[in-house]
Amino acid sequence: WMDATIQEKKLGSFLVEVTHPRNNKSINARLKHNEFRLNPELQRGAKVRVRIVDVNMTSCQMKVSMLPQSFASDFAKLPRDLWLNGTITKVHEHGMEMLVEPPLGSAGGPRQGFVLAENIEASDGMAAEKDALSQKFNV
Repeated sequence: WMDATIQEKKLGSFLVEVTHPRNNKSINARLKHNEFRLNPELQRGAKVRVRIVDVNMTSCQMKVSMLPQSFASDFAKLPRDLWLNGTITKVHEHGMEMLVEPPLGSAGGPRQGFVLAENIEASDGMAAEKDALSQKFNV
């Protein structure tokens, strides 16, 4: 785990400056939307702890996570017919951001996700876009 500082928010992810623990040199990395828990304190200048998820030597880019490895595995290899509970957090033209509950028995908490509009089954009971926030659905 390494110290990092949030530099800016872009499209549901963050650009963070990661400080190497031994030499104190810094490098910018991308913290994607599915690699952190929602938290109002995640703002520009906030200090966070991250771990390296991927390094692309060709493009000289590094991806980091604020989640332990076991947390990500809660959502790995789920059966296609398993439905999870999700709460809408933001509505976009092309879909909805959701906070998805992990499967029963997992140790982690909810995780951010995105459902494309083409995968949303509209029903007569579905609220208007402005009223959709905080509604719960199976995803």
